[in-house]
Amino acid sequence: MGVRSKTVAGRFAAWGMIAAMLTAAAPAAAQTGSLRGLITARDGDKMIITTSDGAKHTFTLTPQTKVVQTEGALGIRQSELSASQLLNGLPVTVESVTSGDEPEATRVTFKSGDLKTAQQVEAGTAQVKEQARTKLAEEQAKTAEMQKRLSEANQYVSKGEATVYFASGSIAIDAHAQRDLKDICDKALAIKGYMIGVTGYADSTGDAHANQVLSEKRANAVIRHMQKSCGIQPYRVLAQSAMGEDKPTTISSHPTDLAQNRRVVVQVLTNKGLEGL
Repeated sequence: MGVRSKTVAGRFAAWGMIAAMLTAAAPAAAQTGSLRGLITARDGDKMIITTSDGAKHTFTLTPQTKVVQTEGALGIRQSELSASQLLNGLPVTVESVTSGDEPEATRVTFKSGDLKTAQQVEAGTAQVKEQARTKLAEEQAKTAEMQKRLSEANQYVSKGEATVYFASGSIAIDAHAQRDLKDICDKALAIKGYMIGVTGYADSTGDAHANQVLSEKRANAVIRHMQKSCGIQPYRVLAQSAMGEDKPTTISSHPTDLAQNRRVVVQVLTNKGLEGL
């Protein structure tokens, strides 16, 4: 091969290398496309279109994306709207360009009638969601109230009280005490879900054990009287308490003061957890 031939061959080889380098360095050409389907999801600038075959396609909405509504049978009349009109369930045609991993929507077109239908569906969906939220809030409030009631199930609130006094060593209920018991029982009967608490006491004279027994007998005497003469059902009476000489109203040994300790206290109670039911 001659010198001239070698030179020409070298030039062709160099040109080939340069062309290959330029081709490799050139950016890939952007691809365009058009697709029709339903908007099935919106999340920020992302929009998912589901086509008739069930395939899902994600497009990015940009500030340059044109949102166009067409009107009339031929769709000749057109108007540009904002991307906020791209509602779930709206049939659209999306024109896009892909230069990276995900296509960007350049133009989204839909019919005015389809938009109206989508808006009606959206309004109905919003109403259903609001009703569901309201219902959920009501159920949560009921649950919280029930939990509160359960936590208060063993707590009682006093709605009234009467004290019956006894003669020394006696369990007899005199006429005045009977009237007081009648009044407190009438009050109890007017209260829904009432309970009766009965606590007996004795003064400090005599044997402590005997006074303990005496305070129990006094409490039982009052319970029997209320059940027999005042219409109080047995299940309404909480277990009676016999306190004996404990918790005196006074520690004085004067006869008048001691009389204050020979007593039975009757309380009308309601369960705090059941109030209002």
